[in-house]
Amino acid sequence: MSLRLGSNGQIVTAWQTAMVRRFARYAKESDGTALRIDGYYGYSDEAVQREYQRRTSQTVTGIVSDGDLAALGLITKPPPPPPRHQCLTFRGTGGIVGHDYTSRVAAAAANLVAEVPVPYAASMGPLPVGAAQNLGAPSGEASRDAAVEWAARWIESTTATFVLGGYSQGADAASRVRAMLEPGGRLERHRDRYVCGYMFGNPARAFGHTFYLGAVPGGQGIADWHLPRSACTWDWLECVNPDDLYANTPLGDVGEVCAQAYRLIMGLQFTDLGALAQAFLANLLRLLDEAGVDAEGIKTPEKIVGGFIGGLIGGLAPQLAPLLTAGQNAESAAAAQAAVLGLRFAASNPPTAPHITYEFARALPGMSYLSLAIQHVSDWSQRTPVRT
Repeated sequence: MSLRLGSNGQIVTAWQTAMVRRFARYAKESDGTALRIDGYYGYSDEAVQREYQRRTSQTVTGIVSDGDLAALGLITKPPPPPPRHQCLTFRGTGGIVGHDYTSRVAAAAANLVAEVPVPYAASMGPLPVGAAQNLGAPSGEASRDAAVEWAARWIESTTATFVLGGYSQGADAASRVRAMLEPGGRLERHRDRYVCGYMFGNPARAFGHTFYLGAVPGGQGIADWHLPRSACTWDWLECVNPDDLYANTPLGDVGEVCAQAYRLIMGLQFTDLGALAQAFLANLLRLLDEAGVDAEGIKTPEKIVGGFIGGLIGGLAPQLAPLLTAGQNAESAAAAQAAVLGLRFAASNPPTAPHITYEFARALPGMSYLSLAIQHVSDWSQRTPVRT
């Protein structure tokens, strides 16, 4: 029942009347006259509410909450919500709390879980991803490890039952927290408080696990560390689009080359874009050289930073093609196939589409991965008694 710009009706009229009667000193129009009582919540009303929030030490939003309406005696104060499980959400790289897949699941199951966003950089060093645009940001490894440590300390300092939700880099972090709950792990004694987990595009996904009755893609997460098999129970949901290279990298030599590239990206942390380009170029050339690819067409950092995908495809396609044919050595073929997979994934429309479209991709007939995650959290949360 909150009131915001555009709201109208009897409750707005009642709020305007109460504000003019009780706070006449600032309940005014922009021209200084008394706030107009017309049943429409406009800009003047929003300004009055902002002043009210400042004077009552609230976050200033200009939105009249149910609590504000109850404080004014306009509605009955709602009863406190029933106890809920805590939902630790590890947003993806560059993600925004409230908009990330993990937050959307928690919001949809808000009657059962209360979101606890894990405060971490969610960055990939100097690489601009989503809301992470700081060249001096922590590397992916440092960012992920900080998230793991914060979550572990939170679990150790509370007694509440909890859910783990992760996306992309955040799923890698959440998986490592889940592994700590296994026998011999740092959080072993807290295992009985764990409710369930839900992951999207998990680089640490173990081979062979997705969800109950779900198809099992032929690969595993792109990281070189994967969730232990003992933790791959049905309470742990892996949402994995088969074409998402982060969560479904081929096994064998091709997967190893992909994992090497992922390690490189996760370890990047520079404050100088030129240094980033030089380092990336050196490692790219080394990988291609080991694969027997002539990369002389790629000589300058500018070609790596600017127009990367187009320039790389154009410069390397003729060199990669022969390596994909029969008769080439296994290392060369694996490196070439890994490069093609990476380029195809990055050059999809939109870029990395399989990794960022889980609200549309179908997990089951008539059900998206996002809907499946909401159902999963709701189901397990109802099965498990709440502890606070």
